[in-house]
Amino acid sequence: MNLQISLTLFTSLSFFAYGVSCLVSQRMRAEFERYRLARYRVLTGGLEIAGALGVLIGLKIPMIGLMATAGLTILMAGAVAVRIRLRDTVRQSLPAAIYLALTLYVLLGFARLV
Repeated sequence: MNLQISLTLFTSLSFFAYGVSCLVSQRMRAEFERYRLARYRVLTGGLEIAGALGVLIGLKIPMIGLMATAGLTILMAGAVAVRIRLRDTVRQSLPAAIYLALTLYVLLGFARLV
């Protein structure tokens, strides 16, 4: 299995798990309150689950993977912006920044296939 496919699968599983967590976890409910984005928690969770499924489908239909990964990249850019707005520490912001870089990498991989 090559790096692109491994990272694509990792990305999909990660976003699926985080999306489910957004929907059911009390900890995520508190985090979205801290972000001052509580009204977007369910939407964010749903978009992350849909994006994760789109990334998986993209392994067979690259255009869907491209669109799904583009959406997840936009979500992660927003996550980084929220962390900056809240003046979170680098340690708190690092996961969002890493996932932004990861989604960009996967996005470029899909772009080469389309």
